[in-house]
Amino acid sequence: MRKKIPLAKLLLRAVLSASNTYKATYVAALLGTLVQAAFSVWTAWTLVAIYVRFSGSGGTGGSRGNGATTGLVVLTIFNWYWTSELIKAITFTTTAGTYGVWYYSNDSKKVPHATLSSFKRASTWSLGSLAFGSLVLAILDIIRALINILSQQAAQDGDMIGVVVGCIASCLIATIDWLIEFFNRLAYVNIALYGNGYIGAAKETWRLVKQKGVDALIQDSLVNTVFGIGSFVIAILCGITVYAYLTVVNPTYVRNDSNYFSVVILYA
Repeated sequence: MRKKIPLAKLLLRAVLSASNTYKATYVAALLGTLVQAAFSVWTAWTLVAIYVRFSGSGGTGGSRGNGATTGLVVLTIFNWYWTSELIKAITFTTTAGTYGVWYYSNDSKKVPHATLSSFKRASTWSLGSLAFGSLVLAILDIIRALINILSQQAAQDGDMIGVVVGCIASCLIATIDWLIEFFNRLAYVNIALYGNGYIGAAKETWRLVKQKGVDALIQDSLVNTVFGIGSFVIAILCGITVYAYLTVVNPTYVRNDSNYFSVVILYA
């Protein structure tokens, strides 16, 4: 593991160099995050509307209303999983395509509108491939969510066997999900660089994994650890900043309702 650190360091430097050359990658990442956050808020409002319509005072009531509520909730959550994965895939592929332009072009010559061109390819020609890869992850996510719900119900009923089986199944699905997510990232890079379909990219990715699978896993783990630590530090700094602001300024909405204090810090 320690022998791989210099290469991981080189990869991080290359990523920073490419990002500084094509600063639009930062914009793409920010826009992807904002779009996903907006879609999550919209999904939350949709779930509330479903409960109000079918389970509230204006609902149809009875088993028919409960069945409609359950079906719509499952469909909405599945749509959230799939669309969220697709948004991440488009953002990732856009960035990967830009890095590919940086790598294969002359360092001293910047290609104009590289990120925009990469986004156009990801959101048009490669959209079907990205949607297919996202669908696989969405199916695994919804299966894991259903297993967790069943495990919680088994725990409430005191069914220890059901809890153990659910825990094992959840761990198995989580492992498969992690492996497919890792595999998809490599396939998305292939799609971004060469414009292959998902099946063709998957075949080439599988060939690469068989040759350099362990090395790729180690490098991915090292680089993601650095990004994870950076994200954690930024989250802590944001929380401290917001806490200091709320403590010093003490805005009206916090004075009127102290519950907003923890909510605002958590959101930050």
